[in-house]
Amino acid sequence: MLKLRLHGAAASTFDIEPLHHHNQSFQFNPYLQATNTMAGFINRENRVPHYQQLFQQGGKQHVRQWNQTPKSKYMLTPYYILLGGTFGGAMYMMVRMVLGHKTWFSKG
Repeated sequence: MLKLRLHGAAASTFDIEPLHHHNQSFQFNPYLQATNTMAGFINRENRVPHYQQLFQQGGKQHVRQWNQTPKSKYMLTPYYILLGGTFGGAMYMMVRMVLGHKTWFSKG
């Protein structure tokens, strides 16, 4: 047992056991290893240089940042459809309300 004495507001004594005893074999503890990694990713490839190069090349070609990744067209197509549809619907109903029709299709 090791004794650790803290001073100040947290003044108390704690018993700390060393991780390895010389007379015991080492046992792997995945929880101890996971505390030393970033957000639980173990041996994950660092993609920052790849995306940095991708965005710098796109900036030189004057491409908007949200259109530069390969997944952009799959994520932005539904967004543009919904954006156009809601804008068109709002304009359609605005004109109908100005003309005095308070429903989508009928004249009532």
